[in-house]
Amino acid sequence: MLATDEDDAPFLRTGFSRLAELIYLKADRDAFPTVPPDRLSFECPGTDDEPRFRQLLEATYQNTMDCPEVHRMLDIESTLASYRGQGGYDPRLWFVARDDDRDVGCLILAAHSAELWELVYMGLVPAARGRGLGQELVLQALWLAGQRDVAQLALAVDDANSPARAIYGRLGFAPFDELAIYMRPLNPRGAGK
Repeated sequence: MLATDEDDAPFLRTGFSRLAELIYLKADRDAFPTVPPDRLSFECPGTDDEPRFRQLLEATYQNTMDCPEVHRMLDIESTLASYRGQGGYDPRLWFVARDDDRDVGCLILAAHSAELWELVYMGLVPAARGRGLGQELVLQALWLAGQRDVAQLALAVDDANSPARAIYGRLGFAPFDELAIYMRPLNPRGAGK
């Protein structure tokens, strides 16, 4: 990752590709709702539910606007490992979002400290998009942070993901940094098959 105004020529010359520009946002305690959203229910998947969570997570990446090039290059195991490798990883902050009796999305949070949480990932399956449920996922994250008396909730969003950026703006998130993502696969997905 580089600041968006840094010279990326050395990276490009050695085979790296610029995949996305991330905008870092944060919401302070005054943006946290006092009641949970009520359109979705949320469950923490246990270890027995890991295949269910993996399948749901993978489904949320279909036609995603959030760093699609990154998701095309990484398999689901690598993605899960990167989420677990986050500072503040806590499996009790990973959720399956349900609409009635259907799994429709994922919400992954990390507790970096008592003062700062991160919304690591939120996503909906394609059939659940366009119905305002993304906002419900973010409201749940904000509400949970408020319940634990966290001071700030931070996240990164792909600059090209205008639907997510609109949600974050409506819910009180403000930008504080920008970085560009570069990647060079050592073993390209599907190589050798």
